[in-house]
Amino acid sequence: MSVLLNHQHTRWDLHTRNTMTLTADERRRTSHELGCNLVLSGLTEQQVADELGYTRARLGSALAVEGADPVDVWRLRDHLDRAARDQGAVPVAYTVLTEQARGDARRWFELRPDTTRTAAARDGDLGVSQ
Repeated sequence: MSVLLNHQHTRWDLHTRNTMTLTADERRRTSHELGCNLVLSGLTEQQVADELGYTRARLGSALAVEGADPVDVWRLRDHLDRAARDQGAVPVAYTVLTEQARGDARRWFELRPDTTRTAAARDGDLGVSQ
């Protein structure tokens, strides 16, 4: 069973719970948006992997939006958004991982605030999300 979100073609697969089923175009756009915000963040892929506690392979899957746990993709999105803002940049807007989609995703996945040490240092308080 899949659930349609945002009246687009974004689907969250309820049978496998940890599968994000997006169209090829949605995966491509999301990957591009994540990549742009990685550049704006001023961080390297290794720094992001270390800050999130991901292996390079896990980060690669999340950046490519291919075979990644949806929670990993959302955490990466939020982390890069925050890091870009910390650099004084305006993050590239997300066309699929929107705030409306976050509300829908919270119903199906355990989306948690970014509680990495770096995020806590940036926020001044562990567990604060933007």
